[in-house]
Amino acid sequence: MKSEEKAALLNPQNEEIGTVSRQTERAGVIPCEHLKTHWLFICACLYGVITTILLARCFSRSSNSLVVPYSPIKHLIEPVLQDVYPEKHSVYSKEPSEELDKAWAELVHPMLIQTYAEEVQNNNENPEERLELVQGGYLGSLGVFHELHCLRRLSWHMYEDIYFQNYTESAREYERAHARHCIEALRRSLMCQANTALYTFAWDENNTHAKQVLTSKAKRQCVKWEPIHAWASSRTVGLNPTFYPPGGKPAG
Repeated sequence: MKSEEKAALLNPQNEEIGTVSRQTERAGVIPCEHLKTHWLFICACLYGVITTILLARCFSRSSNSLVVPYSPIKHLIEPVLQDVYPEKHSVYSKEPSEELDKAWAELVHPMLIQTYAEEVQNNNENPEERLELVQGGYLGSLGVFHELHCLRRLSWHMYEDIYFQNYTESAREYERAHARHCIEALRRSLMCQANTALYTFAWDENNTHAKQVLTSKAKRQCVKWEPIHAWASSRTVGLNPTFYPPGGKPAG
């Protein structure tokens, strides 16, 4: 090795230059690797954030937006606003009379209706296990008419001397059991479709004893009644239809 080359290798200044040179060579590589890692980290974070948002939205929709259950009259449902506290009571809350009985009879007349196999199946039921009407189809009822029927029966218990006048004790006990069933049915329905309108209290001095009275000027969302009653009326089979028990239809 020449003396100049040897001197150059042993020269501390040359070692520093070599170190700087190697750092300079790596300088072109290290920033690229660092940048790549940096962007991968950012992408991973963004992916995590987006995934979290999408999952949160899906969970929110699934928990707050339930699928509307099947009903054969779903297409007839029309929302309307109604006063939650009417100033005057209707005929349905009057004392027993022919007018009262006629109004209730007309209201619950289409309680029993003709329904069809497809509707029964859409209701997650097997038609072969249901009562089949002599004229065809199956015996059915809309829930609201069952509840109205229950309300009327409960009102009769306020005047047992009129509506259950000639009942035996066993028949009266049956009616009391029927009433307990109706109380539970109405409780479940009221809590299911909770009326969340705000009620307030006023002071009434017009009575014999001045007292607080419940009142409200609020509105609530209801469904238009007339289309429901008309649809059920078009399918009514009366209150004493003739039907076959499951599997009891005559052959041929």
